[in-house]
Amino acid sequence: MRPIADPSRVAVVMSWALGMLVTPNHIWPAWAQPINPMPLEPGWTVREFADVFFTPSAGLAYDPVSTDLFVTGVEAGGINEVYRITQSGVKTAIFSEFVSAFDYQFSYLAFDPDSRIVYFNPGGSPGAPQIIRKIDEFGNFIEDVTAPADIERLFGMTFAPDGKLYVNSIEAGQISTDIARYNEEDDTITTVFPAVGVGQIPGLTFDREGNAYVNGGTGVLKIDISGSVTAIAWLNCPSDVTFGDGSVFTANPCATGNIWRVAADGSGRSRFATGHGLAEEVYFASNGRLYVADHFSYSIWEYSYVPEPATTLTLLIGALLLFRRRSASDPFT
Repeated sequence: MRPIADPSRVAVVMSWALGMLVTPNHIWPAWAQPINPMPLEPGWTVREFADVFFTPSAGLAYDPVSTDLFVTGVEAGGINEVYRITQSGVKTAIFSEFVSAFDYQFSYLAFDPDSRIVYFNPGGSPGAPQIIRKIDEFGNFIEDVTAPADIERLFGMTFAPDGKLYVNSIEAGQISTDIARYNEEDDTITTVFPAVGVGQIPGLTFDREGNAYVNGGTGVLKIDISGSVTAIAWLNCPSDVTFGDGSVFTANPCATGNIWRVAADGSGRSRFATGHGLAEEVYFASNGRLYVADHFSYSIWEYSYVPEPATTLTLLIGALLLFRRRSASDPFT
């Protein structure tokens, strides 16, 4: 059952609602621009996957078994939730908690399809110990894992090819972000790649070879398995990164809601989609679809690739070429 906000907290809730319009990084009135997402690459289509969020948050994860999507979000009244959303768009809140407007909200999220555990950052008060919360796929609480005391914030959260959970972290007094690993065996969080970028970096993703990618303040950075950092694309305020379809995808809310495709080797970038209002989070799922959380439309959008059907002319040309090849190799044909 959802918790109900205490009426005595009306002032807090009102300040929280105003805080949704003015954030540390953006000022975004909902009437600023129309929402009309449009893929720019042939064969890709887009649909509104789920809506009626007061605002989606920073967590997206896919379950390849049930095909459901797990999402963190915020409803009116300061109720932070973890949702489970079916492919038909049915949204169910599986975990709820009131969070003050003056605290960090539910944010980054990851899902392990083997253990059936959802991991997410439950926010908390500034200066309080940072936590990785674990719940099962139905929202039942398992445990809170407390980060070392010197970690001031936890950001991006994802699984790597080695099966381990990794997070972006920033230590108190530092201006650079580290990549840390959560060790399930002893519930510890240890830094593996220090100082991968300057400032608070929210996005984190891995390719199949184990290279990591993060979004810096001015572009996308690649960290190879040795820890070497390379800038592979320059962009204005990318807000998240995800790897899929052989490329890195990143949201670009400061430039009319573009979604960019970035070559993993740094050879180039191109606009993948446009028309979003405030596309802050991107997630490429194992089903081959790209999910985008748009804070203007208060919804999740799904991009999927549908190969264009072959035309009759293409089929005839293919059949003719096949016939000619067979004729050339067999004089009795």
